[in-house]
Amino acid sequence: MGKPKRAWLATRKAINHALLLGLHRPNQSNNRIKQPLWSQVWQMDRQLSSILGVPYSVPYSQSRHCIDESIPAQIMHRINNVVCHIGDRNQGIGQHSIPEIETQIQECATLFPEEWFSLSTEGLSFEFIYARQVCLMYLMQLKKNLYLPDVLTALQNPEASQTHREHAVQACREMVSAYKVLRNSSKSALVICDLMDFIVFSAALVLALHLLAPPGSRNSSRDADDWAIITHLTLTFRQLSRAIECSVAKQAATLLEYLYAAHHHQYAGPEEYVAVIPWFGRVKISCVPRQQHIAYLQTPSTDDNAESVGSCIEFGVNLLTPTTGSGNELESWSIQHMEEELGIDWTAFDDADWEYDWHQIFYSTNHYESTD
Repeated sequence: MGKPKRAWLATRKAINHALLLGLHRPNQSNNRIKQPLWSQVWQMDRQLSSILGVPYSVPYSQSRHCIDESIPAQIMHRINNVVCHIGDRNQGIGQHSIPEIETQIQECATLFPEEWFSLSTEGLSFEFIYARQVCLMYLMQLKKNLYLPDVLTALQNPEASQTHREHAVQACREMVSAYKVLRNSSKSALVICDLMDFIVFSAALVLALHLLAPPGSRNSSRDADDWAIITHLTLTFRQLSRAIECSVAKQAATLLEYLYAAHHHQYAGPEEYVAVIPWFGRVKISCVPRQQHIAYLQTPSTDDNAESVGSCIEFGVNLLTPTTGSGNELESWSIQHMEEELGIDWTAFDDADWEYDWHQIFYSTNHYESTD
């Protein structure tokens, strides 16, 4: 659990064997034993490649047919075909525009039966709850991944269009909401899935980035509700980590707690806290005298506590690929921590000299500066 790189390597081997066995051939498309095996491996490859930021291996022409008539299978089949178009865009080879991909995502959404969401969760089976909520989370992940590059552009340039940023933020809200339904059900509360926890945590980080930006760059009417989403998710992670000793949930809860506290002038954590988050980026929270950054403000503070300690929050985010560094640092890290992956100690790499596609600094006064 929580080992996406190992799962990706195993999936690639499975695809190689499937190709040798001819499972991808058109004359196997109606074989009810072989076709589901082929469908499972290429769909898993699409999802894991998307998370790891690497190219997928099976072209769209080999993944059009879905023999499984169940609704969750049809939804995931359609979602994973859209994943390939976003992957192509990220690799610079895509021919699909954002409006075209938006249309495809909307077509995925129409596959969700309306009656799915009018049913009482406690009256449903575990299998149904899990399939429904996971499908919904993956749909929201599609939206978040589609718009993430534009989100970061909008954060650095308030004059840029904020439309895609709002779409991504709404997708993150809905992803967390879908996750909470899963965790709030007595039948699925303690399901062990580090990868699912991590994906939802990544969505919460995007939501936090949105909230850390200056209020003038966004519609701030939902700030209180959005911070409540983060604090409730933090509590869910904390409870989960205590119940099943989940390293991902525990570290996610700590980081989200620190972000909330730093932004709200309540930070009491380490003087310098640095977390290098696998396949996402880096977050650094440090205590600085308010007089050190007060000069950045357009209107000087008249607060009697202007000499007190404030917080500085730095984000480094990778858009498409895993964290890269100088020399062979990444390869050394990958080999050394192959067994742990998402479960590694995120604070163990505070001195790593890695580069990020996007970097920004926020102060607890809501001022921010870009160093990109």
